[in-house]
Amino acid sequence: MSRSPVLKSLGFAVIALSAATVARASLIASDQVTNYSAFTNFNGVNGGSGFGPWNAGNVSGGTGGDFTWSSDLTTPGSGQGFDIYDNGSQGGGSITDEIAAIRPFTGALAAGQDFSFNQQLNNGSNPTNGGPSNLGFSLEDSSGNALFDFHVQGGGPGYLLTDATQTAVPETTVPYNYHAIDTFSFTLNSVGATTAAYTFTASGGNVSGGSQTFAGTISMVTGGISQVAIYNNNGGEGSDIQFDNLAITNVPEPVSFTMAGLTAASLLIRRRGRQR
Repeated sequence: MSRSPVLKSLGFAVIALSAATVARASLIASDQVTNYSAFTNFNGVNGGSGFGPWNAGNVSGGTGGDFTWSSDLTTPGSGQGFDIYDNGSQGGGSITDEIAAIRPFTGALAAGQDFSFNQQLNNGSNPTNGGPSNLGFSLEDSSGNALFDFHVQGGGPGYLLTDATQTAVPETTVPYNYHAIDTFSFTLNSVGATTAAYTFTASGGNVSGGSQTFAGTISMVTGGISQVAIYNNNGGEGSDIQFDNLAITNVPEPVSFTMAGLTAASLLIRRRGRQR
């Protein structure tokens, strides 16, 4: 039995409209190290598009610094991407030495938007070399209050996750990524008056199963996520964090694709009915 012209047209219309809706997924902000001159300090510079300028420097102590490599972060164990380093000495809880690279967003992350970047811990930053060390990143409000944090801690088995409902929860399925490039992706799913729901995915060669996803909530009392801070706290002599390919994108909603197609289908059937 052959399909009627109406059904054929209907199918083409659904496909066409669904494809058009998919194509509307847009890149809101992006930056990568190749937008900069090689081997230069990137504090105060604003490459790429859709972000505010970098704020990189010592939060405490004075042994850290920042610079750019000459190529994108793609090869584990190589000198690539943006780099922050800490040349302080580990040992003793009273020692505080931290370098951070902060990148402001041009507006708070909204529902249906995703922030992602690549990261590698490199050059002697293994947490078994004495602690207390914390190396990772936080997503913060415009005042610098951490709303979401994901970091490795000296001597620990993997990353620790902190959000509105949990503090320093071990996520051992995402082990310490020494000389391994991982991709971190944070999607804000919905926003309420006081909290927002998120989905966070860590993926890479050292992540269990290649990818691990976590869900939770962040506080929205102070206005939501407005910047990322990548930090090296007490990493120790020669420790580096390399990162690259920062992006904020709109996340397509699969349900809307179907609804758009069904709406078009309904209109098409009505039009064909009137023409008979």
